[in-house]
Amino acid sequence: MFVGLGDDPGVGGRTVGGVDTGTGFTVKDLEANPAAWFVDTHTEQYRTGAVRGQLSKTG
Repeated sequence: MFVGLGDDPGVGGRTVGGVDTGTGFTVKDLEANPAAWFVDTHTEQYRTGAVRGQLSKTG
């Protein structure tokens, strides 16, 4: 199983050839605009994605 945290592909140089590198990611990016991010879970059975959830700011 793979659980990833992502934003729009190609933003900030985080993807190279469709592969998430994490380059340039900081927690401050996520805190500044959580709605721009999502959590994506992939499994052997559901390689294209089993669960995807959009993040949002609360409280």
